[in-house]
Amino acid sequence: MMRKSVYVVVFSVWFWSCASTPPKQKPEGMAGVEGDIVAIEWKDGFTLEKKVDRLFDRAYEDYLEGDYENAIIGFESAGLLNSKKMEYWRRSALIYCYLATGRYKAAQNLSEKLMKQRPNDWGAYLNAALSHLWQGKLKEALKYFELANDFAAHEPTVNLYLGLTHKLMNKPKLFETQFQIAEKDYLSIMTNNPTDEQAVIELAYLYLYSDKKLNDVKDLLEKAEKIIESSDWREQKQIWIDFYLPHLKGIWLYKNGNHQESILMFADALQKVPSGIRLDLAEIYYYLGKNYQALHEREKAYEFLNKALTLDPLV
Repeated sequence: MMRKSVYVVVFSVWFWSCASTPPKQKPEGMAGVEGDIVAIEWKDGFTLEKKVDRLFDRAYEDYLEGDYENAIIGFESAGLLNSKKMEYWRRSALIYCYLATGRYKAAQNLSEKLMKQRPNDWGAYLNAALSHLWQGKLKEALKYFELANDFAAHEPTVNLYLGLTHKLMNKPKLFETQFQIAEKDYLSIMTNNPTDEQAVIELAYLYLYSDKKLNDVKDLLEKAEKIIESSDWREQKQIWIDFYLPHLKGIWLYKNGNHQESILMFADALQKVPSGIRLDLAEIYYYLGKNYQALHEREKAYEFLNKALTLDPLV
């Protein structure tokens, strides 16, 4: 099974809003009213603008901290209060939150709007592909992955998911082609920039979910952890250290037959589960079930596997 948290918004926008200049004269019939009503209305409007800005800022903070449910509430509410400020990058962050919380249809609908808004952005097609992929719509996902792949500027993330989609569709030769392209590109990025944590993590993904070069996965995850710990970037730093990396290490331990250690690693990840997350949590339950199955604890294995299936049928 694959994870979806790859396409990440890596920038934020800050600005001050300017209110319109209020009329110089009061409305007719208001001369005897205490106070300047027009000025009060202008002030109230400016306050609303500031509150919308703060709501957007808080939503983005929640997104970075892995509080996806509150991020969705913030982005959606602020967008309704002022749709003009629901900029492209904020919509992309909202799609990420939709995908993380299993709102795949909502992610699909918003992705379609982004493709119309910026038809030359490969990222919009990637988001559309991911939203279809986690709905089990492999043909539609493949179409959008291929569209994203047509852009010369696309990142190897596209080839990673394009290959894994071919694998799910039982097309091993096409999978192998995309695997080789993605691996070559990731290694090239890491050669030019050894501290590029996205390339390091995604190469670990590539090996882990394709069951190739598993011996390299441990070193890649350890390298990624060191890079993230030493980084002053705020983008999902703590959530990676507390949840996503232990999650991936748990899978690696399972695939290497270290079932007890894998269970302990997943137990660590479960202490820091992002709010509202579904597919990743279902995956942890799935691998806990597989670990207990390997340890011949059938009842406990069944409970975890059933919980994974209930949480997200795609697991």
